[in-house]
Amino acid sequence: MPKERCCSWGRGSRRGDSRSDLWEVTYKFAMSANRKNIKVGDLTVTEKKGWDYLWVRYADDVKDKKTLVKKPIAAYVEKVYERKDLGNLGIGK
Repeated sequence: MPKERCCSWGRGSRRGDSRSDLWEVTYKFAMSANRKNIKVGDLTVTEKKGWDYLWVRYADDVKDKKTLVKKPIAAYVEKVYERKDLGNLGIGK
């Protein structure tokens, strides 16, 4: 299953005191799986990328003429982070 990477932080330090000295940079990544065809009650969410946020709107429904239940009436997928090509970091695959 494809996953989305999220660069959660990066930090760096120079290897010496001269302006020409190289920098050492450390990155930390987190992974989250992409999902397809997510069932929410009678609804199907066709796609949700790893770091997207899925939320559901519910409405009251009557079951068996006497029991009040919540029924999903809409599902929304929100993009939380901008998507960028992390290959531009120059750190390989």
